[in-house]
Amino acid sequence: MLNKFVIRAVLKNSDVWETVRYTEEGVSNVVENIRTDSAVVSHSVEKMVIGEGPTMYNVAQYGSSVSINS
Repeated sequence: MLNKFVIRAVLKNSDVWETVRYTEEGVSNVVENIRTDSAVVSHSVEKMVIGEGPTMYNVAQYGSSVSINS
């Protein structure tokens, strides 16, 4: 089984970006940077557990969506 974390951020100008990390340490590094970025208004992290088959996976919310009010 492989963990895949999909991190999405919404910026003040309505742009949305997405990045993928495969470790919780990688997620922590990205989220730490997001929290110090004044252009980000919200972010979310989804954890996907990928099984042996190419279509076998489970998606779970890792934590919750976070809105940053500044």
